[in-house]
Amino acid sequence: MNKESGFTCKHKRILVVEDDENLASIVSEHFERFGYATAVSDGRADVMDLFRSFAPHAVLLDIGLPGNSGYHWCDLIRRESRCPILFISAQSGEADQILALMRGADDFVCKPFSLDILKAKIEAQLRRAYGELSGGEEDLLSYGDVRLSDRKMTIACEGREAELTKTELMALRLLAGDGGCVVSRARLLREVWDDECFVEDNTLNVVIGRIRKRLAQVGSHAEVRAVRGVGYVLEMPEEEK
Repeated sequence: MNKESGFTCKHKRILVVEDDENLASIVSEHFERFGYATAVSDGRADVMDLFRSFAPHAVLLDIGLPGNSGYHWCDLIRRESRCPILFISAQSGEADQILALMRGADDFVCKPFSLDILKAKIEAQLRRAYGELSGGEEDLLSYGDVRLSDRKMTIACEGREAELTKTELMALRLLAGDGGCVVSRARLLREVWDDECFVEDNTLNVVIGRIRKRLAQVGSHAEVRAVRGVGYVLEMPEEEK
């Protein structure tokens, strides 16, 4: 999906995958009042067919769906797109939220939820994916043996490369940009999600865990260390600084 210049909510497309017909209608109508285009799937038909034809800018995805679960569709979407995915589910246990984030989701909203909060979360993700925060031309950042690409949304080290989700990239850019200095949890929550009050504390822990896996995947010697009660710091071994 191509990035667009001049971010605006108008004409942005949201795919709602929800088998509760009443809730899907309420969510869809709410976003359409603010200029969004929406498409709805109850999860019974092939969600990917609708995803490809509608080409959404963001996806709202329930977990408990007829047939395949939301996790299944999240996996398939992530094979083709890095568009923001937000789970909306009554399965609000910590394990459900961790699994959703590990499968590539950008956020998790527990039912019942406020439509205004849901809209704010969607718009924060859209700004990052398609607005002024998404970058434009190739924007590279290096720290130690790590090289980040905004345009490609990748992390690379000595010829090995791995893809990053938008949240992973945003968090890792903050850590790499302040390499060797502690980045507070509050700053990460504020700048990655535009939100300190409505983001589950464990969400950040999961994203940091995914970043550590990406670093290991590309063979980087950099590591993300937790500073108790403060935040995180991206460090290189002394001999490699």
